[in-house]
Amino acid sequence: MRVVVLFPILPKTYSNNQLCMKAFLRFCPLLAMLLSLCACVEEVFSLKNDALKTAVDKGSFEDILVQRNNLLFTNVKSSGTLSRTRSASDGSDLVSLESLLDRSKTETIVFKNYHIVQIPFKQSEEDGRASLSDSDQDTFVEDIISVVRKFLVEISDTLSGTRRQIVATLVPTPDNCRIYGADSYSYINKETFEGVILYSDLDGSFRSVNSYGLRPIRDAYVIDPKDSLNYFRVRYINVYEAKGTTRGSVNGGQITESVCVAEMPKEEDDGWMNSSSDDDRWIDEEPRGGRTGGGTSGGSNSRGTTGGKGPNTENVIDSCVVTGEYKPKKEEDDVIWYSVSLYSVGKGSTSGSGRYSNREHKYVVCEAIPDANAYFDRWTGDFGGRGEVLEFLVNKDVTSTAYFASMTGDFNDPLDPANRPCFSKATKVGNPLNNMSIASPGWSGLRGGTFGYVRNGGTKFHSGLDLYAEEGTPVYAMIDGMISSNSYVIEQPNRDPTAKDVDDKGYPLGYSGDKDGAGNRVTIIGQYNGQDVQLGYWHLQAGSPLAINPRSGSVYKPGDQIFRGELLGYSGKSGNAYNVTNKHLHLVYKIKNSKGNYIYANPELIINGSVNWMDSESSGTIIIDDLIINIECDTENKHNLL
Repeated sequence: MRVVVLFPILPKTYSNNQLCMKAFLRFCPLLAMLLSLCACVEEVFSLKNDALKTAVDKGSFEDILVQRNNLLFTNVKSSGTLSRTRSASDGSDLVSLESLLDRSKTETIVFKNYHIVQIPFKQSEEDGRASLSDSDQDTFVEDIISVVRKFLVEISDTLSGTRRQIVATLVPTPDNCRIYGADSYSYINKETFEGVILYSDLDGSFRSVNSYGLRPIRDAYVIDPKDSLNYFRVRYINVYEAKGTTRGSVNGGQITESVCVAEMPKEEDDGWMNSSSDDDRWIDEEPRGGRTGGGTSGGSNSRGTTGGKGPNTENVIDSCVVTGEYKPKKEEDDVIWYSVSLYSVGKGSTSGSGRYSNREHKYVVCEAIPDANAYFDRWTGDFGGRGEVLEFLVNKDVTSTAYFASMTGDFNDPLDPANRPCFSKATKVGNPLNNMSIASPGWSGLRGGTFGYVRNGGTKFHSGLDLYAEEGTPVYAMIDGMISSNSYVIEQPNRDPTAKDVDDKGYPLGYSGDKDGAGNRVTIIGQYNGQDVQLGYWHLQAGSPLAINPRSGSVYKPGDQIFRGELLGYSGKSGNAYNVTNKHLHLVYKIKNSKGNYIYANPELIINGSVNWMDSESSGTIIIDDLIINIECDTENKHNLL
């Protein structure tokens, strides 16, 4: 089976050619696009109350008959005859949905008033092989194989009493599968997932498609493959029928049919069409029907119903399917569209933004143009370290932001170059604050503001490094990365137990949101020294804890890119910082270990600088003063590419 998918290309290069069959990394099983770190601690738990149990009990799906070997679980009809994934005329290929489920691996989480249960489908080491690539492969290619995983998902709303059931089929990119492992992704855990998710009713009726990657989650269309040139960015899911095995590996294979999926037609608006809702569509509203369009034979939304004694054969997609005789286009006929997205901050503008196809072999001149009495400061993003004018061949997506500064300077502007924290060329790390010093909590001295068991006589663990910062102090991104959905809280008000009309923790009466002692907080996911890391910023100010993302025009949100040195937000006194002796930014540093878990590490290992420990104290127990020393303040080399 070959599935054509249109969505952003995220090129990566890796040397490992082995098939991903072993999980190298595992992540906290969170609803990645919805839950914060606090939710992981306080709101995610197994259902123990019998009154809260859902209806996905063993045997619930014995009466629903589906095709045994339909890898994508979606009913599609090929031209002329039924494919091998369809039921035989005598029904011999039909089995109960219940028989396909692996209930021993059921996971249940609670998010607010929603109970979410996922049950994976049974899968052997030889099942579920597919490839997701930018070319339509006709033969088996080992190094681009991924593992497809399917989940039956039930979402219950305790407030409305509604219950929804779907089947989610996850097809990762080969790089995503190879790097993170086949066990790293599921319906409720897709923080690092890149690929395609197909949604179906329990009888196999197609519902919808989403594409996942570094860009926002996107809705997709089902189309006729011969109309693919009318859409942006084609990628293919090739599903193989194995011919045999050798030492546990698939030996050859063949493609029997094709299904085409598109992200956006060319006649849509100029900007990229983001999904109006992501996974929460299955929570907050009735799921939308699968989109069809673009094909010469048309197509209709598929909204089949569940239940009954057999698979739904009426609401199937007809127009999008091509038999195994479908001939792939020549390489030179494939069209890939690349976006150059340039933004500006301050008194200036940019030129060179646009969309360009691979057929054009387009060299584009991009320029940062300052206004009068302003000058070009720097680029962030793909053009980081380059001058104000550059020319390059467009062969990938490019995103960059030009920063401009006033000739006279503005020391009240956190974006003024004079106010931006120092950074080190050697480590490529910038500091979170312009002025760096340790904040003592008072009772434990300066050492109490450092990492480890440093409080209450060495019995209490402190998870980060407290850096002195008055309320409203600008806070900056230390590395390039992405805003995580975990530990993302921006709505906490300040606590004041002495005020009137407050609860027992000092929060205003009526406030029922997050009350974790970390306060308003945000986490950046990125890399340092070749390792996946997380940097957490805690105790941000109430009201407006985060800055405006210059690329979206709104405050930073989960999934947004951010670059080193960009304004992230403002320090405050939220959470437990309301009554401390010295207001501060609590900096958290986590490193992903060999098991795929993020573990606490000493922030002194990543900051641009070091704590001024007494040299004679090898154990690091005495601090000379509060200043962070050995800070590197390097300037960015800027060069034009013309």
